[in-house]
Amino acid sequence: MPETEKKGKSSKLLATLKDMTTLLGIIATVVTLYIGVDEHRLQGTQSRAEHFLSIRHQFRDSESFRQITEWITNNDDTLRNLSPEKKANYAGFFEELALLVNSEQVRIEVVSYTFGFYAIQCWESKKFWHGLEQDGWVLLKDFVHQMKQAKQTMQYRRDEFRF
Repeated sequence: MPETEKKGKSSKLLATLKDMTTLLGIIATVVTLYIGVDEHRLQGTQSRAEHFLSIRHQFRDSESFRQITEWITNNDDTLRNLSPEKKANYAGFFEELALLVNSEQVRIEVVSYTFGFYAIQCWESKKFWHGLEQDGWVLLKDFVHQMKQAKQTMQYRRDEFRF
């Protein structure tokens, strides 16, 4: 085989090896990027779940919130004499949930399932709002509207009940 023919085959082989190496590098980069993005997504989901569960515990473990919830559920006259600060903390809790929903940090289906009933009961309790200006709570008003809509249209679908 002539020398120029050997050099031509050798140079084609080197070019092919170079192209294959470049292609493998690109594939490795894409796979690494995919793994990184997936890991970031999983960490975000875990963080949202932890935050939501801490909020849920805050609501369920707070003696003040438990008492107010019971009074609202029973339409108790004690609500009329409840301090404006305690009422604001309770209503403000639902506004914080509204912010999480509006920021797409928590799915509305999960919030509605867990807290919707309590938010609606709070909003509709005349005794709770005695002594407070309800019209100023526009975020809560919108949140309750969202909770009512979600309640009317809610059907359990596993893919929607997730963080």
